[in-house]
Amino acid sequence: MARKYHLSVYDTFSLLVHKYILTKRRLGDSRKIEILGRIHQLSFNIIPATNDLVFEAAEIKADYPISSADSFAVACARDQSAEIVTGDPDFKKVEHLVKIHWI
Repeated sequence: MARKYHLSVYDTFSLLVHKYILTKRRLGDSRKIEILGRIHQLSFNIIPATNDLVFEAAEIKADYPISSADSFAVACARDQSAEIVTGDPDFKKVEHLVKIHWI
């Protein structure tokens, strides 16, 4: 019997902006619209950049040599009690702060 799992997929405002910029630069406007539409169909929960999250991300960024986007992802994961799914080795620097699922 197959097990059913509930999976919530989160994205941060910061990472969504990053995806938007990269997609436009690499693939152009027409493909950007198509790809962002597909991302939207996945029903990501976009986490708003509240002051509390911004300041927590800034603290993480100040303490660890990771990107601003990564520090915001860590702050959001902590706030949502969520796990970060990544293969980015930069997250090894903060894996004691948040649960990481390595791919």
